[in-house]
Amino acid sequence: MDLDQMAYRCPKAEVVETVRLEGYRLTFAAAGSGLATIFPEEGSHVDGVLWSLTGDCEKSLDLYEGYPDFYDKQEITVKNKGGREIKAIVYIMTKDY
Repeated sequence: MDLDQMAYRCPKAEVVETVRLEGYRLTFAAAGSGLATIFPEEGSHVDGVLWSLTGDCEKSLDLYEGYPDFYDKQEITVKNKGGREIKAIVYIMTKDY
């Protein structure tokens, strides 16, 4: 996660903490494209950053991510370093791409 890029896209977003999503793997749509998504995969995990967003910030990210055509949003459960489960929203590339 590029903190400067997030600050540009959503200036009021605040980092909450680092988290882990179990049972998924990170993949890219095409080599060198930078278009990332996650797929279910037993035994894998994806580490990430949990953000606190305003409503306006979420709308801005929706536009940037191409929601709902290019990316969809799903509610997931992540864990922090202490093992506490937290509900979060993640953008996942739609099957059409």
